[in-house]
Order: sequence, then C-alpha cells, then structure tokens
Amino acid sequence: MALSIAILLLCAIATADSADRSPHIDAPYHAAINSTTNRNVAHAAAVSSLSTLRDAFTNQTTHRSGVGRQRLRLSSRLAVRRDAPSTPDGKEPSPYRRSLSASDPHASASKAVLPPNPSDPHSAPQAVLPPPVPNHPSPPSISSGPSLFSLPSLASIFAFMQPRDPRQVPPTSSPPALPVPPVLPPPVLRPPIARPPPVKPPPRAPAPPPPFFQPWPINGQGIFNVLQFGARADGRTDNTDAFRRALQSACAWGKARNGYARVVVPASGLFQIFPVELEGPCGAGLEVLINGGIAGAANVTSYPKPRKSNAWGLLFFREVANLAVRGSGWMDGRGAGFWARSKGSKKPTLLFLMHCDNATVQGIGLTNSAKAHLKVYASNGLLIEGITTRSPFNSPNTDSIQVSRVENGVIRNSQLQGGDDNVAIGDGCHNLLVENLVCINGHGVSIGSLGKDRETACVSDVLVRNVTFTGSNNALRIKTYQGGKGLVSNVTYRDIRVTDVTWPIIIDQFYFLL
Repeated sequence: MALSIAILLLCAIATADSADRSPHIDAPYHAAINSTTNRNVAHAAAVSSLSTLRDAFTNQTTHRSGVGRQRLRLSSRLAVRRDAPSTPDGKEPSPYRRSLSASDPHASASKAVLPPNPSDPHSAPQAVLPPPVPNHPSPPSISSGPSLFSLPSLASIFAFMQPRDPRQVPPTSSPPALPVPPVLPPPVLRPPIARPPPVKPPPRAPAPPPPFFQPWPINGQGIFNVLQFGARADGRTDNTDAFRRALQSACAWGKARNGYARVVVPASGLFQIFPVELEGPCGAGLEVLINGGIAGAANVTSYPKPRKSNAWGLLFFREVANLAVRGSGWMDGRGAGFWARSKGSKKPTLLFLMHCDNATVQGIGLTNSAKAHLKVYASNGLLIEGITTRSPFNSPNTDSIQVSRVENGVIRNSQLQGGDDNVAIGDGCHNLLVENLVCINGHGVSIGSLGKDRETACVSDVLVRNVTFTGSNNALRIKTYQGGKGLVSNVTYRDIRVTDVTWPIIIDQFYFLL
C-alpha cells in the first residue's frame, strides 16, 4: 500500500508543478493569494490534506486483507506558503508547516513531529520531518518576482512516512555565548638574575703532622755516637753490635728520664752492618742523625734469618713514638745479590718503621735496597720530606716509598727513582698528601695492590699534586686483586706532568691475574 501512496503523491506533485509553471496565471490570482484571508485558507487546506493522508495510511495499515481499501486521490497540491504568519493567538504555527528553503531566515530548524493515532493501538510510531539541509539550493521561482510556493521533495515525503527512531534526541538550543574576556597587556618579562655557578670546594688536603723536635731539645745531654761503641767506618768491619748498643743506650736514657735522646752516625766514612732492630718505647722521642754512610753486608748468604719475613730491615724501628731519622748521609742496601733470588725469598727493607707515631724521615738518601727502600706501617702522623732514592730500573720490588695503614701523612719535596712503585699507598691509608715529587723510571704513584687473598681493603682522602714522571712505566695507578673487597674513595690528582710514560693513568681491577 505504501508504494501505491507514493505513486499517487508523485502524480499529485507532477500535476501541481505543471499547474504552477503555467503561463496563464494572471496577476489578480497572485494578489488574492497574497492577501491574509487566502493565506489562512491555503494553510488550513494543507493541514486538512495531511490529516487525510495520515488517516488513509492508518486504514491501509489496519486492513491488510484488502477489505475496505480506499483509493486516495490527491486533487490539490501540498503547498505551504513560505512566509505564512503565525496564528492569531500568538502561538507557533502548526507542526506540519515546514519550509524547504535554506536561505529563508524565518525557517524553523526544529523537526515537525506527527503524533500517533490514539484510536489505533497498532498505529505506526511518530514520524519526523528532517530539518532542511544547509546550503541546499532553493527551488526555482514561478516568475521573475519572489517565489510564492515551495514544494515538498520526494525524500521528505518518504521520511514523513517512516517510523521515528526512538534513539533520536531532538536537537537542543545552542548555549548562550560566553562573555569575551578583556584583552590584557602581555606580561613584562624580566631578564633572569645572573647567578654564578656553585663553586665546588677543593678536596681537603691533609693537615701536616704535629711539629717534630725542631730544634732538638737535648742541651748537650743524651747524645750517643756510634764511634763511642766501637764502630769503624772502613766499609768492611761488621758494626752491627756497635749500632745496636748505641741505639739501646739512647732509648734507655730517654725512657728513664722521659726525655729525648740522639744517636749520631758521623760523616767519617762507610759503616757496614747487618740488620739491626730497636724496639721501644724510648721516652719522649728519639732522633737518629745520619751524616755518614751505612751499608749492608755484601755477602748476602751471611745474613741471619729474620724473625718475620715481612718485618725485616737493615734499620728496623718498632714502637718508637716521635722517631726522627734525618741527616745528610745515605744508606746503601747492596741489594744486587738479592735481586737475582726468587721472588718469594726473604729480603730486607732498607729502612723500616712499624707502629711509630709522629715519625719523620728527612733529608737522607736511600739506594740499592734489596726490597723496598723506605716502608712505614701502622703509624699515625708521618712526614717524609727531602729524601732521595736510587736503584736500577730493572731491580725487582724496589719500591721507593711504601706506606700501609698510615693516617695523616705527608710525602713531599723528594726525588724517587727505582725499579717498582715510586710511591705505593697500601691498605688502610687515610688522609694523605703527596706533592712536589720527581719520579724517574719506576711504576709511578700507585694505590695498592689491594684485596689480595679476597681481603677487605680501603683507602680514602688522598691528594696527589704537582708530580713529574719521566721514563716511568706508569704514572697514576690504582690496582686491586680480583675477588678483593673494599673501597677507594676521594682520591684527587692535580697538576701532573708526564714524559715518556707508557700508561699515564691506569686502573687495574685484575692485578696479577695469571
């Protein structure tokens, strides 16, 4: 039935269109249509035609068996005057009034809704007339003057007959326009305040140890010369006993009076000795003034066996506080005979200080040691200044200076030449200053080796500055054994000069890895 109604509507539209475009429409007819009365009559006729169309559609839907079918003839066109006025009571015009011209400013944008037939429970849902398509061209006018009629399109008629989707929401009115905020002037940008970058404080240099017996407060007493105990400076005589008795006498004198004593090695020649050991305490302090030469025995096989392999020296001081070894003389280890021996053999250090707090080594020369030239172990307060070490570049394990477990130490103003480390800083060293050194050959200034046999070792607060390296294998080195534990922290190198150095900076965590 819907197809039959659509065909009838098409026929009616075609008939109306041909009537509108007839050239026989005269001017009085247009004047009558333009009158207020005729406009109201045309509006009522359009409403009546739409009502008839709705009833016919409802009847055809209800009687699907074909009984009582009615043929609907549309003899008048469905037309609504575009500029039809509102009703006299001031209400909005009928919801069936609709204009298809998108250019008419009075055209309504709301949808016209057709209420369902209340008498028929099977009536179709409400139909919705869609709003006009924006920018849709207006239908051609009848004459050259303004258009009087606007015809419904075929799409609008079929949309009128389709049921409305209940999910459709009628459009809402647009929200009111928000007030335009006032235009504020742009903010004045001030240039950023220039602030200097934060200055990182320089690393804390260790404080020098307390003053060391300058001048020596003896006043002519407590002086012990090795010549008084039978020593001979011919380079061949064994003077081991004379040196031992001189040192023990000075220590006993100072301990008895809680004063200072002095042992003098005069500048009269070369005194040959075997290893000599002195164990304190020795009163307020002890000074060993070396102005002559001290040499080890040339026959290495005649050396006695040491009590401990690592605590053995040509001059060995233990537990002597405020010890000073100074002078203008030198010590010769005559270590060439030991260098040819295997690495694990026992070799004496040239000058060894153990547990000697506030110790000073100043001005003397150390050469050709069998092992390390100067070793300081487990001491608090150390000053090494103005010394000279010399040994061939191929002499094994001949560190110039070796310190372990030393706190608050200063090593400065010295010339160091040897076959191993120029300065070796071992486990447990803290707050050390190393400065103004000239290192020739050797392996440079080294921290380590640390962590041997998986031990725990720590070194901290070390400042090395103004050091010159020439012809050395390394310059600055940190070396640890694989598997060792511990920490090396706050180490600073500054003003370092290298010439003909193989490895200026090296950090080796796999030291002696075979």
